[in-house]
Amino acid sequence: MAESYLRDAVAPNATILDRDTDALKTALQGLGSRHLVFSGVTLASAGD
Repeated sequence: MAESYLRDAVAPNATILDRDTDALKTALQGLGSRHLVFSGVTLASAGD
Protein backbone atom coordinates (compact mmCIF):
# COMPACT_ATOMS: atom_id res chain seq x y z
CA MET A 1 0.00 0.00 0.00
CA ALA A 2 2.71 2.51 0.94
CA GLU A 3 4.77 1.71 -2.12
CA SER A 4 1.87 2.17 -4.53
CA TYR A 5 0.77 5.47 -2.94
CA LEU A 6 4.31 6.83 -3.03
CA ARG A 7 4.84 5.63 -6.60
CA ASP A 8 1.46 6.72 -7.99
CA ALA A 9 0.61 9.87 -6.02
CA VAL A 10 3.76 11.26 -4.45
CA ALA A 11 6.64 10.61 -6.85
CA PRO A 12 4.96 12.12 -9.94
CA ASN A 13 4.37 15.32 -7.97
CA ALA A 14 7.76 15.58 -6.27
CA THR A 15 8.63 18.92 -7.83
CA ILE A 16 5.30 20.41 -6.80
CA LEU A 17 5.62 18.98 -3.29
CA ASP A 18 9.04 20.63 -2.96
CA ARG A 19 7.55 24.06 -3.72
CA ASP A 20 3.96 23.99 -2.50
CA THR A 21 3.32 23.50 1.21
CA ASP A 22 -0.40 22.91 0.63
CA ALA A 23 0.38 20.10 -1.81
CA LEU A 24 2.85 18.64 0.67
CA LYS A 25 0.23 18.82 3.43
CA THR A 26 -2.24 16.97 1.20
CA ALA A 27 0.33 14.26 0.43
CA LEU A 28 1.10 13.85 4.14
CA GLN A 29 -2.61 13.66 4.92
CA GLY A 30 -2.85 10.91 2.31
CA LEU A 31 -0.13 9.00 4.12
CA GLY A 32 -1.94 9.56 7.40
CA SER A 33 -5.28 8.37 6.06
CA ARG A 34 -3.54 5.18 5.01
CA HIS A 35 -2.04 4.85 8.50
CA LEU A 36 1.47 5.19 7.10
CA VAL A 37 2.50 8.06 9.40
CA PHE A 38 1.65 8.98 12.95
CA SER A 39 -1.22 11.42 13.34
CA GLY A 40 -0.46 14.65 15.09
CA VAL A 41 3.00 14.98 13.61
CA THR A 42 3.86 18.61 12.96
CA LEU A 43 6.47 19.98 10.64
CA ALA A 44 8.91 22.49 12.07
CA SER A 45 9.74 25.65 10.18
CA ALA A 46 13.11 25.83 8.54
CA GLY A 47 14.58 28.13 11.18
CA ASP A 48 13.47 26.20 14.25
